[in-house]
Amino acid sequence: MDKNKAHKIKLLDGRTIAYGFDLHKGGYFADLFENDGKIDHWIESTGFHGVNKDRVLEFFEKHDAVTCAREQTAEAFGNLCMDLPC
Repeated sequence: MDKNKAHKIKLLDGRTIAYGFDLHKGGYFADLFENDGKIDHWIESTGFHGVNKDRVLEFFEKHDAVTCAREQTAEAFGNLCMDLPC
């Protein structure tokens, strides 16, 4: 698995969360986007400077994304839960 890859999950409301592990910042990140049909618009993020896994899991919970992350990005989500680079 590419450790600097962002994993994307599509939420039930059509928004997207991109998340992963940034080796250079030594922590995880997650960004929430909305697409207007032409371009992604950034809405919110956590981990600009790298955060621990709990902050990303809280971000998922806040946006009702835990089930989507588990189903759509199973390997990366499992690594996140085990505090491994994803």
